[in-house]
Amino acid sequence: MSTIKDVARCAGVSIATVSRVLNKKGAVSPEAENAVTLAMQKLDYHPNHMARALVKGRNNTIGVILPSFNNPFWSEIAQEIEKSAKEEGYHVLFSIAGEGEKGMDESISYLRASQVCGIIQTFSASQEVWSAILKHVGLPLVALISDVKEVPSVVSDDTQGGLLATRHLIAKGCKNLVHISGDLKLQKHADDRSFAFIEECRKRGVAYRVYESCPEKLGLEDNLDLINRIFYENPQMDGIFASNDIMATQCISYARSQGFRIPDDIRIVGYDDISISALIYPPLTTVRQNYAQLSKTAVRAIVDMVHEKTPKPLEVVPVELIERKTT
Repeated sequence: MSTIKDVARCAGVSIATVSRVLNKKGAVSPEAENAVTLAMQKLDYHPNHMARALVKGRNNTIGVILPSFNNPFWSEIAQEIEKSAKEEGYHVLFSIAGEGEKGMDESISYLRASQVCGIIQTFSASQEVWSAILKHVGLPLVALISDVKEVPSVVSDDTQGGLLATRHLIAKGCKNLVHISGDLKLQKHADDRSFAFIEECRKRGVAYRVYESCPEKLGLEDNLDLINRIFYENPQMDGIFASNDIMATQCISYARSQGFRIPDDIRIVGYDDISISALIYPPLTTVRQNYAQLSKTAVRAIVDMVHEKTPKPLEVVPVELIERKTT
């Protein structure tokens, strides 16, 4: 197995130069960098990141805690985080957390044992739970998609998103709206889209109802039962604003199965703009979250903290209404 000394000898440069190329730190001429790259390819050399981590006490790996990979939203976020991390010269280690504080603790312990340099977390929890968790993290921590008071947070402008969706449905002539939210008892930042919906309907004098769904049950029986109840209890309903595209897609499927014409009889708006939203029939009108900007901002905040810089306490990323055929 080739070593860093072998690479330096093959490239005709010093070990320090090879190290600067590998770590992407320090001045290296383009010629020397090219020589090192060619030598690594010739010798099939791959740096041992774990060994380097043991020496330094940490490595250039960012830990990321996700609720799941089953939801396409989190899959797209994960992809963008890894892309942004690579651009910064970092690797990513993902951990799927179980339910509650115990699941978060287990993921944090796993990532700390893996010598990550910082953690991006995407979980929603009460402020009390976060206060308990933060006492023993011991690493730079950034909250993504949730607003945690004690750490830098990166969120979408969900108030803007709720207003865009609601105003769009009203502008299309809807007078009896239903909003399907997540669990509002968790007091997540994403709930701002629900509160914006309520406030706008009240301001415009539009009839509305709000139904809470379980965000972790993505479109299986529990959500189908909820959608069936929504249609049964709201015969005059002419517009739905769903808190995510999975739920909106289910509403489309159910409405069509019951003979509703979309958008003639009912108009439907989702949230997130996951990849399938443009592929279903009819294509879904939705509020697009900027996955790339959210991820890039979170990664940048972690890198700043690793280098002892202070990121902004809260970064709010704008959203965008994407009008398609369901409205």
